[in-house]
Amino acid sequence: MMRGVWVGVLLALSALAEDPVWKSENFAGPLSPRIERGQNGRLELIGILGWRRWCHGAAVNCVAFSPDGTRALSGGDDKVLKLWDVESGKELATDKEGHAAAVHSVALSPDGKRALSGSGDNTLKLWDVESGKELASWKGHAEWVLSVVFSPDGTRALSGSYDKTLKLWDVGSGKELATWKGHTEGVWRVALSPDG
Repeated sequence: MMRGVWVGVLLALSALAEDPVWKSENFAGPLSPRIERGQNGRLELIGILGWRRWCHGAAVNCVAFSPDGTRALSGGDDKVLKLWDVESGKELATDKEGHAAAVHSVALSPDGKRALSGSGDNTLKLWDVESGKELASWKGHAEWVLSVVFSPDGTRALSGSYDKTLKLWDVGSGKELATWKGHTEGVWRVALSPDG
């Protein structure tokens, strides 16, 4: 009995995949009325298998909003960074190549033009938001980078790590400016004062 149900569901999904309207929507933006009102209560299953708004392939560990609130950046256990349009939930850009381990922290610069990510591969990476291009990769922490933040003027960045240290970086050069020790556990959250 269950096998027949699954075959039916797979055939329905296969038919949807061939539908030009379904393809053109790319699972983002408004769903067509036919799909919203799926028959036999299969809407939930179709949503889980096909809906791509706000989805990662694994747990989402971090999210940051752009200063104007129109975009969001997320990182997850799937090692992926994604940029989203907040209004529609549409995925604007994806980077699957940047980090070799889970992304634990993300931040957007005060002008919204650059992004910073910290990962279980012990690196911080600086990104150009418009192009998605990696601008720099900074190494210095001995263990996972758990938290990142830009200074209010965007010229410096602060990171915290599972190695129990904080590091201050010059964003323009990538130079490590200072290291602070003293925590007895990993540093999961960091912040900079409004005057930097």
